[in-house]
Amino acid sequence: MNFLYPTFLFALFAIAIPVIIHLFNFRRYKKVLFTNVRFLKEVKQQTKAKSQLKHLLVLASRILAISLFVLAFAQPYIPVEKNQKIVKENVVSIYIDNSFSMDAVNSEGRLLEQAKGIALEIASGFRPTDRYQLLTNNFEGRQQRLLNQEEFLEQVDNIKMSSHVRSISELIQRQDEVFQGGEEGGKRSFIISDFQESNTDFKQVSTDSNVFYTLVPIASQDRANLYIDSCWFESPIRRANQPDKIFVRVSNISDKEYENIPLKLMINGTQKALGSCSVGGNSYVDVPLSFTVNKPGIINAVVSLTDYPVTFDDAFYFNYEIASSLKILCISDSGSGDKLRSLYAGDPYFLFNQVTYQNVDYSAIPEMNVIILENLEAVSSGLGNALQQFREAGGSLAIFPGKAADLDSYQLFLSGQLKVGHISKLDTSKINVDKVNLDHYIFSDVFEKVPQRMDLPVVHAHYKITSATSTSVEKLFTLENGATFLNVYNEGRGTVYLFSVPLLEQASNLPEHALFVPLMYKIAIHSLNFGHLFYTLGQHNQIEGPVSSGAEDGEFVYHLTGADSDGPDFDIIPEIRVVDQAVQLLLHNMLFEPGNYQLLAGSATKKGYAFNYDRTESNLRCYDQDELGKQIEDASLTNFTILSSGDSGFTGNLASIGEGTKLWKLCIIFALVFLALETMLLRFLD
Repeated sequence: MNFLYPTFLFALFAIAIPVIIHLFNFRRYKKVLFTNVRFLKEVKQQTKAKSQLKHLLVLASRILAISLFVLAFAQPYIPVEKNQKIVKENVVSIYIDNSFSMDAVNSEGRLLEQAKGIALEIASGFRPTDRYQLLTNNFEGRQQRLLNQEEFLEQVDNIKMSSHVRSISELIQRQDEVFQGGEEGGKRSFIISDFQESNTDFKQVSTDSNVFYTLVPIASQDRANLYIDSCWFESPIRRANQPDKIFVRVSNISDKEYENIPLKLMINGTQKALGSCSVGGNSYVDVPLSFTVNKPGIINAVVSLTDYPVTFDDAFYFNYEIASSLKILCISDSGSGDKLRSLYAGDPYFLFNQVTYQNVDYSAIPEMNVIILENLEAVSSGLGNALQQFREAGGSLAIFPGKAADLDSYQLFLSGQLKVGHISKLDTSKINVDKVNLDHYIFSDVFEKVPQRMDLPVVHAHYKITSATSTSVEKLFTLENGATFLNVYNEGRGTVYLFSVPLLEQASNLPEHALFVPLMYKIAIHSLNFGHLFYTLGQHNQIEGPVSSGAEDGEFVYHLTGADSDGPDFDIIPEIRVVDQAVQLLLHNMLFEPGNYQLLAGSATKKGYAFNYDRTESNLRCYDQDELGKQIEDASLTNFTILSSGDSGFTGNLASIGEGTKLWKLCIIFALVFLALETMLLRFLD
C-alpha cells in the first residue's frame, strides 16, 4: 500500500491528545462517609474495573478514528501494477472508435454511445487536474491538444460517425506523439473499439515502454452484413449507343444465406438496369448488369441494394466519360497514309487526319488521342519535344520508322526524349513472326478461339530494337530469331507502340495481314484515358485533374461540386498542382460524403468523379477478449491490458485504473464507525 500525500501522516501525532487525556485524569474526588465500609469497598472495586474497560475502549475508538481520518487525507492506494508509480499529474489519451462499424448495436444499445459513456467513466476515474487527449478516426489537428477534464467531457458529447478508417498501429503512433511532446508524468492510453480484424494490426505496433495501454473491447450483437464491395467493366471500351456490361461484387459477411437480393443501376438519375443475386454465407458473387448509354459525356452512376441494419455500404458510386469522337493524327513522310485512312475512315467515331511532317500544327497535338508516325526518315527535335509532352499527358504514340531512317535522329528521339530505347541498322533478311502475346490487353477479346497454327506476318526488312533497362516494356510480337517486331512501353500516363518495320509492303505483309485491322483498332480504342472509376474517401486526397488544361482554363477557378440534385450539397476550391504535364487536385480531407461530383471551370464541366466509403469497415468480424489477448501475446506487448466492458465490476475497475485501488473512502467510513462506537460506549456502558 502507498500514499498519494504521505506528508499528511505527520498528523498521526494527534493520537497523543486522547492518550494524554486518558493518562491524566484531572477530576477531584469528593470523600463520602458511609457507615458500612466493607460494603462500600466491594462496590468501589466493581465500578473501577468496569470504568477501566470503558476508558480503554473509548481510547481505542478515538485513536482509531483519528488515525483513519489522517489516512484518508493521505489517500492510500494499492497500485494495479507492481512497477507502476502514481504521479501527481497524468496525461490520459482516450481513443473512441467512431467508424461505421460502431453504428452496430448490442443488448446495451448503440456501440458508439456505449464507447462515449465508457470514456466519461474513464475520465471520472482520474483527477480533474489531469490532462486528457480525445482521439477519434478523424485525426483532426485539434485532437493533438491536451484538454482539462471539463473540455474533455464536452468534446466527447460532440463525437459523430466518421468515414475514416484507422488501424491500431496508426492511432497508437498518434497517441505517442502527444506523450512524447508532453512533460514527464503518468502516461495512460485507452483504446475503446470493436477491434475489427481488418484493421487490428498489433504486430505493426511500436510502443513506448513508459506508457500503459488499456484495451476496452465492445462487441456487437449481430455481425452480419451484406454490401457492395466494388464494380468494374467487362471491357475497357466505352461508346454511346452500344451495349455495355458492368460487374458488381456483392459480399456477404455472415453465416446466413441471402436469396434474390435486388440490385438497381442508376445512370444520370435514370434507372438503366435491374438485377438480383443470391449470396451464400461468408462468400461473394459477381453480378453482371447490362445497359446502354445513348449520349456521350460524363456518366454519373450508382448501383445499390437494400440491407439492414448496416446501410453505409449499400450504394456504390462510379463515374466515367464517353467520348463523342476519337481523334487520330497520322504524320507521314510521303503524305500517303492510305492504309490507315481506309482503316479508320469507315467509322464516324474516328476523326482521322493525315499531314506531312512539314505541315504539323503543334498546337493541335495535345487535342489528339492517337498520333501515328508513318515511315518518317527523321524526327526533328521540335516534333520530338511535342510528342514527348503528348505522351506525358496521357496520349498514345505508334511509331513506324522509315525504310531509310536516320539512326542518329531516332536515337535522340527514342532514347533522349521518349526514353524507351533505340533502333539499330536495318536487317533485310526474310523472317517470320513467331510469337504473339495473346495475354496483352490489345488481344484480350480479339479471338474467340486461338488456332493451333496461326498465320502470322512475314518480315522482309526490320530494325533491331534495344530497349532501355529502366523502362517498362512488353513484347507484343516476337520474331523467330528472338528479335522484337512490336514493343509496347507504358511509362507514366501515356503509351508508346514501337514497330521494328516500316509500314510498307516491301518491309512486311503486316498492312495486308488480318491482324492489322484489330491491332490498329485496339491501339486507337485503348488510347482513351478513362481514369479511375471511383475513389475512396479518406484514402485518395490526390486525384487526377482534367486531361487538358489549356489557357482558357486559367481564366477560371476550379470548383468541385455535387453532380446530382439529390446528392451531396458540396462546393470546394481544391488545390491545383501540375506535375509532368499532368494536372492533380489535392483535396486535403475536405470530402466526407460519398457520391458523384463534378469539376467546374466557370460554368463548364471539365471532369466527373465518384467517391465511396472505405469498404474495410464493411467486414464486421471482430476479435473477442480472448482473441485480443492472444494477439497481444503474439506481438509481445507487455504493457497492454484488456478491460472488458461486460464485467460486473467494470465501473469500479475504471475508478481504480488511474491511481490503483483507492482506500480513502474506506478510511472515512471506518473512522465514522469508530466515532459512533465511542458515542455508544460513553452513553450505554456504565
